[in-house]
Amino acid sequence: MPARTMGLSLSNEDPIEAAAAMEIPFFSLYNERIGEILDAVDRLRDLKVTKEGIQLPTIVVVGDQSSGKSSVLESLAGISLPRGQGICTRVPLIMRLQGSHYRGSEPEFYLEYQGKTVPTSEQGIPKAINTGTDEIAGKQKGVSDNPITLVVKKRGVPDLTLVDLPGITRVPVHGQPEDIYEQISKIIMEYITPKETIILNVLSATVDFPTCESIRMSRAVDKSGERTLAVVTKADKAPEGLLEKVTADDVNIGLGYVCVRNRIGTESYEEARAAEASLFEAHPLLSMIDKSMVGIPVLAQKLVKIQASIIGKCLPEIIKKIDEKHTQNVSELNTLPRKLNNIAEAMEVFVKVIGSAKESLARLLLRGEYDEFLDDKTMHCPARIVELLDEYSQQLHYRSSSLPRGEYDDKTMHCPPQILELPDDLPQHCSAYAILPDEYSQPSPSQSSSLQRGEYDEYSQQLRYKSSLAEEESSKNTLFLMEEIAVLEESSRLALPNFLPRPAFRTILKQKLKGVAQTPFEFTRKVWNYIEGVVIRILVGHSESYPQLQTSCRRAAYNLITKMRERSYSYVQEMVEMETIADYTSNPEYMNTWHDLMKYQEPLLQILNGNSFNTQLEIPGFDRMEVLHLKVLSKKVEQAFDMKMRVTAYWKIVMLRLVDNLALHLLISMKNLVNEEMEAEIVKEFMGGNGGGLERLFEESTAVANKREKLNGSINLLKESKDVLAQVMDRIALESVHGHVE
Repeated sequence: MPARTMGLSLSNEDPIEAAAAMEIPFFSLYNERIGEILDAVDRLRDLKVTKEGIQLPTIVVVGDQSSGKSSVLESLAGISLPRGQGICTRVPLIMRLQGSHYRGSEPEFYLEYQGKTVPTSEQGIPKAINTGTDEIAGKQKGVSDNPITLVVKKRGVPDLTLVDLPGITRVPVHGQPEDIYEQISKIIMEYITPKETIILNVLSATVDFPTCESIRMSRAVDKSGERTLAVVTKADKAPEGLLEKVTADDVNIGLGYVCVRNRIGTESYEEARAAEASLFEAHPLLSMIDKSMVGIPVLAQKLVKIQASIIGKCLPEIIKKIDEKHTQNVSELNTLPRKLNNIAEAMEVFVKVIGSAKESLARLLLRGEYDEFLDDKTMHCPARIVELLDEYSQQLHYRSSSLPRGEYDDKTMHCPPQILELPDDLPQHCSAYAILPDEYSQPSPSQSSSLQRGEYDEYSQQLRYKSSLAEEESSKNTLFLMEEIAVLEESSRLALPNFLPRPAFRTILKQKLKGVAQTPFEFTRKVWNYIEGVVIRILVGHSESYPQLQTSCRRAAYNLITKMRERSYSYVQEMVEMETIADYTSNPEYMNTWHDLMKYQEPLLQILNGNSFNTQLEIPGFDRMEVLHLKVLSKKVEQAFDMKMRVTAYWKIVMLRLVDNLALHLLISMKNLVNEEMEAEIVKEFMGGNGGGLERLFEESTAVANKREKLNGSINLLKESKDVLAQVMDRIALESVHGHVE
């Protein structure tokens, strides 16, 4: 990716693109500038950019305990490392070797760990490492994943950065934890798993390679072996069969093998290299191994080339990831609520939160717009409220059609009383009887006026009519018109015949209203519970950045919905009472329906008069009904049929009013809630009482403060990382352009 695109170029013209246009291979300069690039990568390592999820190209050294890891690293660096029994390396040791561009007159050595730099001498390196290890991992024999960095600036050493990990051991020795193997395995797997890591697997020539634990681990993360290089130590101690081992490659080492001889005793590094060269040149078996696979110098050269290759491959992607992560964190930081410092800023935030919440609720509850919650159907408010309204309407119809029949108040108090007596010759397939109290109680003076009017809806002693239909019917149903006839009989008075008594009409109407009276209350409760959930969710969502305000919003929503629910209950109570005390409508549909239903009176009379072969009457909106039981009650049939059809026609109007009026009430209530009452309730809750006022918004929540601090730290780290890479990339790009011009 071009450097300018990644924000790393220092000039208007991209030097990388310019170099590419001149057909100069940009990355060919990496070998010449490997020291600089490696310094930049190491600087990123120091900055701990890996904590941001950005992996760096790394050469990681692994091996079983006593495989000779330390000897290999000593030979590469020309220094001595800690020696002893058991685990010598108890923490990751990052070795930075800087030689090709070091111009100092004397070598430099220092350690970096736990935020401090500890200078040392070449002879003091083992002691300094042991001291640092004890500080990090303790003075026992435990391990830790906190690294120590050893910087070696010395002419003649290769430019390499290697990470030496604890040697793998399965059996804990005295002073080591019982799970030492698991601890070491975890550290190793964390380092060798990233695809940017090169695994330098140190194997002893004295063992079978497939049995090595380090081989098992490296193959677990690098099955093809494409990022694994093997170093075979102690070649001089087990020369037999070594050639076959490194050429057969039974363990899948993709980057090849290098066989080396360990330094022995007090040999100097120069003496050790000379002895190594002589061994692989003159030994009858080892001399047969290709010279490109033997010796520390060959290993150093391979590692430098592999390192340059992996850096060249990974660096553009690293730059891209750093840039993307920086942009992402800046964007996330900008989404955090700003820190408030004065009343004006707090008021601005308060007004903004309430205003945005009101707008969201207006879209959801009033306008039916749910763009904010396309995939969350629970927030599609009009549709959900319509569902509740449909359910309410269905419940009303169901309950009104399944009311208990023949249940009336205490007939002993019906003045003037008249008991419905059924003739003895009632058809066999019909039966009805009355059950009356044995003793009649006298009405109180306060009841006498209503009793004189023939109204009797204040006292309850049941009178039940039971009836059964023909044998072929499996369920018991109320006989057609029997309820109306019973009510007419109970409403009889001294008056002109064939007049429809209004008390009878109202008795049946009240009984029907009593059966459905709780339904609108249940519907109201469901609707306001749903609205409460929506309001709280919106308010909590818009105020989530300010927990102090969020708490007040939640309380305000609960209090407000409670008040709105109680108002609706009062409205429902009044609505039901109005239907109870008055039977009135100006809706012409009442008369139209009544006239349509009265057309079926003539077919009924024909059946009862024997002028029809039918025994059942069929009326739209009713079940097919047996009517022969009415023959013995023909005096009241016409009046009862008329009353039933009037009640039926009027009940349709009542049902419509119960649904429509309550729906309109809820619509205006929601409008008032959103446009007027919600804001006032929140202001009251937040500003007064226990709210604490706008000053509380100055207090940033712990979660937000921690997140802000973390993001700022990450942004600073990534910005510094970008600057480090920008400097080296621009220098290389510019040098490639200048080199071409010259």
